Amino acid sequence: ELEDLITVAEGMDADKYVADNWQLLVDALADAQAVYEDGDAMQGDVDAAQEALLQAILAQMQDEDTPLDKAVKLYAEAAQLIDYCNTTLQKAKLQIDEIDHALQAGTNDTQE
Repeated sequence: ELEDLITVAEGMDADKYVADNWQLLVDALADAQAVYEDGDAMQGDVDAAQEALLQAILAQMQDEDTPLDKAVKLYAEAAQLIDYCNTTLQKAKLQIDEIDHALQAGTNDTQE
């Protein structure tokens, strides 16, 4: 995902966006590239760089009718949906683990 956002940001043209927000994108892109190229980057650093770059890209939105703007907006929505699904899946796995643990504890109690 970070690589995709870097590609999107690199393809953006400063002349098509508000100059006030452009430096935000330049800085976030530089940070994201540094994290992406760092083979020892922690997942938290990758996530933070990804989020910062996404927000910087979204800050550039001026004309939502351009294909790039629509694609970036859809990407952002998809990323949020994926995060929601991952969180929900993790919660479900924890609940299953708790149920399994309770069942095993109950089975052990009845065997004694």
